[in-house]
Amino acid sequence: MMSETSVNAHGKDTTGAGGSVDSDPSKSAQRIRIAKIVAVVAGVVGIVIALLTPFLPVNYTKTELAWPQQNSVGSVAAPSVSFSPVSMDVTVPCALGKSLPASGGVIVSTVPWNGADANKVGFFVRATRDSLQLTQRNIVLLSAPRSAAENSPDCRVVFHADTDGAAGRFENLANTDTGLGSFDLRDATARPQIIGVYSQLPANAPTDGLSFRATLDTRFVSTPTTLKFWLMVIGVVMTIASMLALAVLDARDGRGVRGLFAKRWWRPRWVDAFVTLVLLIWLFVGGNTADDGYQVTVARVARNAGYLDNYYRYFGVPQDPFGWHYQYLSLWMQVSTATPWLRLLPFLYAVVGWWLISRCAIPRLGHAVRTSQSAIWAAALVFLAVWMPFNNGLRVEPIIAVGTLLAWVLVERAIASGRFFPLTLAIVVAAFTLTIHPTGVIAAIPLIAGIRPLLKRLMIRRRRDGLWPILVPILASGLVVLYEIFADQTLASIREAIRVNSAVGPTNKWWEEGMRYYMLMNPTADGGIARRFGVLITFVCLIVVVVMLLNRRRLAGIASAPTWRLVATVAGTAVMMAFLPTKWTHQMGVYACIAGALAAVATVCVDRTVMRRRRNRTLFAAACAYVLALAFSGRNQWWYVGSYGIPWRDAVPDVKGIPVWAVILTVAVLLTLLGLWQHFRDDYVSDDVRRGEERVSKNRWTSWLRSPSIIVVSVIMLLFTLVSFAKADWTQRHSWSWLSSNVAAVRGQPCALADSVLVEKDVNSGLLAPARVAGQDNPSPGAALAGAGMTGFDPNGVGSDLSDDGTESEDSSTGTS
Repeated sequence: MMSETSVNAHGKDTTGAGGSVDSDPSKSAQRIRIAKIVAVVAGVVGIVIALLTPFLPVNYTKTELAWPQQNSVGSVAAPSVSFSPVSMDVTVPCALGKSLPASGGVIVSTVPWNGADANKVGFFVRATRDSLQLTQRNIVLLSAPRSAAENSPDCRVVFHADTDGAAGRFENLANTDTGLGSFDLRDATARPQIIGVYSQLPANAPTDGLSFRATLDTRFVSTPTTLKFWLMVIGVVMTIASMLALAVLDARDGRGVRGLFAKRWWRPRWVDAFVTLVLLIWLFVGGNTADDGYQVTVARVARNAGYLDNYYRYFGVPQDPFGWHYQYLSLWMQVSTATPWLRLLPFLYAVVGWWLISRCAIPRLGHAVRTSQSAIWAAALVFLAVWMPFNNGLRVEPIIAVGTLLAWVLVERAIASGRFFPLTLAIVVAAFTLTIHPTGVIAAIPLIAGIRPLLKRLMIRRRRDGLWPILVPILASGLVVLYEIFADQTLASIREAIRVNSAVGPTNKWWEEGMRYYMLMNPTADGGIARRFGVLITFVCLIVVVVMLLNRRRLAGIASAPTWRLVATVAGTAVMMAFLPTKWTHQMGVYACIAGALAAVATVCVDRTVMRRRRNRTLFAAACAYVLALAFSGRNQWWYVGSYGIPWRDAVPDVKGIPVWAVILTVAVLLTLLGLWQHFRDDYVSDDVRRGEERVSKNRWTSWLRSPSIIVVSVIMLLFTLVSFAKADWTQRHSWSWLSSNVAAVRGQPCALADSVLVEKDVNSGLLAPARVAGQDNPSPGAALAGAGMTGFDPNGVGSDLSDDGTESEDSSTGTS
């Protein structure tokens, strides 16, 4: 059990048992003096080195690509993370065109000439039937008659590109009026893409005068120097020593070491088995998230790129200061890339998150919350309601959700115990959570929410231990994350990464936050039924807890101060998300763990022992029903292949043409009317009737009303989700589904969807023959497709009006069920 610590005016603890007195006061005083010195000196060393880390030198290797190699004109593949070189110089003798056939060919290029969109991105010096050309990105920059160029003595093509632009010219070309004898582009983006050097020249082609030299952009491929490495090691060790010295000073209160978890935390309960079982089932049957492929590819590239880059965008600049999770994801994928193995990560995060909720958060929120079975089950169901639709993939939200709750738990531990070592751990957790992704800034909210009580304890502790032995370790713990950010990068490279990120975008502003909720209400996978419910039920829990805390000074059995800080964390998350540069709904998965803890408090708040008026309980039940109705007004849609076989994936759920949301809305309206009737009726009835006690005792058939509304609607949503995927697995039993794919992966067949793709070896085989029509020739299938000899058909007979014929009904009842 956790509780607030009481201290007297002299800074001595009055809640814990008095510790044993050291038999040798002089040794005790010496130990404390050493601890203070270590806390300050080691902390200062850790801080100084952390601040120096961005400026410490790194090893950088300049990489150049030269061709021809060993007098051979064979193609050379040289893929690099950054497609554009820092500089590139090419010299091609015009006479080499004679080595190519009359039809022409490629003398030199930076991409394979037969690759997809090769001309669109690459650099080419080629000969055609009648000209010698230099082209770049589908633009002819140099061109001269082939015969004139090949027969001009000492004629050559010269090209240079660097960060200022690109320029080229023909040298020693006989007088020909081509108009394309030179060019000069002053644009840094004019550099060509390069993934090697390729040529169609024959093996015996002369190499005299032929030169290709490029300096590859490897500025981000760096490693720490020996000096930097050992300084970082010393800095980390000093920071840890400073934090441990602070723990020694904390122990002066004489209360010994108290565990972070509640008593008998290790004992499993039925609710633990339920949550773990649902999560395990969801690991195999659940839908994917929008960016699983994105995450996998970035982690794969990071393994061999030499640094953590973004494969998809931002021109290959480092992911730092955000994105260190790709490092462990890359290591995790070295074991296997099978989906069950990859999904094991969010499963483990979910289990840790639930144990933090049930073993740390709920005991801190008060006796009534801790002892209420309804509160614990509500916490489990709301946690699952948010986790399942958002966090079943490789995105960052699962670890951010866990990190945020862990930071709150550690802050509460520091406040309850009056010790500051847990605070340093909370700061470390918040700092590393922040550097996963900008969304991780929410992990700092518990620190902000706890400032006032922490300052009070600091003012008390300074009388005993002084100010610097406490503040220095706290500051050092906040800066330790710099060792991770700048481990193999410098300040210049991180600044460049931030600049490119800002320039490329997206960079949505805070006043555009409404876009996130607009997408949540859209009939797309962003606004699927399960996603809507998880977010909306979280906000309902937040509102009811705030109203109850404001309505009463103290709530029986609920710890007001920790609850307010939890409320601040949830509300602050909504505020902080407005400042994120992107506005996708998948970022709402960060609510999962704090929403579970908040749901436990909300369930106790609407219990009849706290919310005494039956009217209020009825109206809260109506609010939960409205949430469920609003959720079911969307589609049961999941991302990409996750929707295969899902009922109502393309329509609003209905039964016999009656929308499900309309039925639930009717129930919500009836509950609202009942609440209004109770509001006016309660002035004329006894207290027992007003509280609903007499009604419940006399009407057994209405006993379901006693079940907390949060649990009722959450169970409905959980069953709907699981049954939907069970139906999808049955529908797809002869094809592909996540369940069959993951089970096959466990059996040693990890290729997932690739094993179910059907490919025609010959697309022309099996064509249906045209039907015989009286008075018309019976052409071959090819002639029929071409329109030859067909009456009423013409190959160019596309109508001028291509508008929809309106043959599809927009009635939701015609959708897939």
